[in-house]
Amino acid sequence: MKKALKYLSIPILMFALLLIPHIGVRAEGTTPITIKSTSTNSIETSWPTEPTAQKYYLGIGTTLDEANQNCTVDSTAQTTIPSYTFTQLKPGNKYFIVLKYSKSDSPTTLLDDKYKNATAVTIPPTPTDVRATFWSLGTDQLIIEWNCEDKYTKFEVTVNDSDSDAYTKETTEKKMEFDTEDISYINIKVRSVVEYDGTKYYSAYSDSYKSFAQPTVKETNDGYAVTIKKKKLKIEWWREKYASGYEIWVSNKKNGKYTKVKTITNKNTEKATIAKYKGKKFNPKGKYWIAVTAYRDENGKRNRTSGSYVVYYDNGETYLTIRKNANLK
Repeated sequence: MKKALKYLSIPILMFALLLIPHIGVRAEGTTPITIKSTSTNSIETSWPTEPTAQKYYLGIGTTLDEANQNCTVDSTAQTTIPSYTFTQLKPGNKYFIVLKYSKSDSPTTLLDDKYKNATAVTIPPTPTDVRATFWSLGTDQLIIEWNCEDKYTKFEVTVNDSDSDAYTKETTEKKMEFDTEDISYINIKVRSVVEYDGTKYYSAYSDSYKSFAQPTVKETNDGYAVTIKKKKLKIEWWREKYASGYEIWVSNKKNGKYTKVKTITNKNTEKATIAKYKGKKFNPKGKYWIAVTAYRDENGKRNRTSGSYVVYYDNGETYLTIRKNANLK
């Protein structure tokens, strides 16, 4: 008897399953939604017309559940024409889009048996303010940094240097370090990148930035060519061949805020005299930190060298030192 019950258990179990109420799962529609265009904060969509539809309702979200929850009769994304543009989205995000329709102007429920869910990725944010924040004579080290809206974005850096080497590197930081041995300049542009389902999406490139060496202040027998005479600051440096001109910066603290006290537009100039700093004459017995940076104007944009190296003036004595952050702008 036990043996018979063993073999009867399978058909009995199958019969019991048939008595359980069926849980309906809607199959996704087959009519596609077209992604016509994307930007950093918008997605433009369109779809084939449904002849019986009086109005279309859309939901969008970073998950399919969220998109479904947002697709209701009260949805702000509703239209009587077969197209819609979502705005005020976040850059570099993947969005799910759900489309439903109604056969009346004031429905209580929506039909969802026709249109296939869609996905789209907004364009990542474009990096800005590419700049040199560190340059070292002793270690041939250059650090380039930039700004970007999304702190989680990855970046692709395209480089061309004075040796005609061209290459591309990726980083998850908003900076990149370079070895500048035997290199007189590096041309850099940056774009952000996100990846979804094995596909990469890129932002537009940043403005191109050309980094070259910070001008070197001339040395003297007992220090550097930085003096204060008749309450005026005098400074001399070696000309940088890639420069369009020079800027002189002064601060009361090495790693504090620097004030630009003079701009020199003659690229062949190697010295400057500055009369005042913050509206006051210079004190020969005072303490000042002075940096010389070079700039190059290209395509309507001014690229500066770093301000890593500063000369410390202390009551007539001068010393060379390095700042923590070389972005003086």
